[in-house]
Amino acid sequence: MSNLRSAKTFNYQQIIKFLSQKKKIKIGKGFFFLGNKSSFSFSKIKSYFTLHNIFWAIFLILFFLTFFTTFPSFLIKAKFFITKIFQNPQEIQKESEIINKIENQNPQFQKPNNNEAFLPSGISEGEIKKGNILYIPSVGIKTNIVVMPEIGRIPSESEVQYYLKKGIVLYPYTARPGEIGNVVIFGHSSRYLWETGRYKYIFTLLDETNINNLVYIFWNGQTYIYRIYEKKVIEATQIEVTYSSGQSILSLVTCTPNSKRLLVRAQQIYPNPEFNRPANHPLLPNLK
Repeated sequence: MSNLRSAKTFNYQQIIKFLSQKKKIKIGKGFFFLGNKSSFSFSKIKSYFTLHNIFWAIFLILFFLTFFTTFPSFLIKAKFFITKIFQNPQEIQKESEIINKIENQNPQFQKPNNNEAFLPSGISEGEIKKGNILYIPSVGIKTNIVVMPEIGRIPSESEVQYYLKKGIVLYPYTARPGEIGNVVIFGHSSRYLWETGRYKYIFTLLDETNINNLVYIFWNGQTYIYRIYEKKVIEATQIEVTYSSGQSILSLVTCTPNSKRLLVRAQQIYPNPEFNRPANHPLLPNLK
């Protein structure tokens, strides 16, 4: 009985007030909210779809897609610039010292198989013996060179792309190191996560090279040194960059974000190119 007496009772006015609160339940178009919460309807949704809001929504979506897809390339660039800040000043002087040593050396002694005086510190004799290697000390690019087979015709785009997944590619019917002509090497510098292949970022830092930087090619146990003299962006259709001008040069080619090509050209300075043998690749014409 004591429990019944302690139970709270409601009078008529309290019951009416309670029922009036329940009637405030509002039914929007497909949305249900109870009590005093604000109702929501499609008309309010439409109010968010202004031209201003749509513009910023699209901008933010594109920004995050671009950032995350190019994140690996961004990390490569960031690591390069941080390393450059803390680089030993003596390392920067090495290239100019090597150039002076080559220029002051008697050309008659600049014959092949004389590597010991010009081998850079970033590579060992053991690495050279394992295969053909391209090395650019100024940007830290060091990788094996893939030689495309010569099959009696100019390769298709799909065939070149197949070999680019294996590394940087020495384009067929162009000169080899040690030959008079144009040594043409292609490499990827992809900025997208969905691209496949282990070497899709291998030439990402190629655009950070400068005029007079050295490029090393270790080919069949011999050291070849080239000095960059030209760097420019070209159209993807300019296939004449693969042609020879009768000089011993190196052409490095990679993609740019605007679907064009970055061309970096270097002149052979060691061994003396006068000792180079003539190239015999008839499918590519010579530039006049």
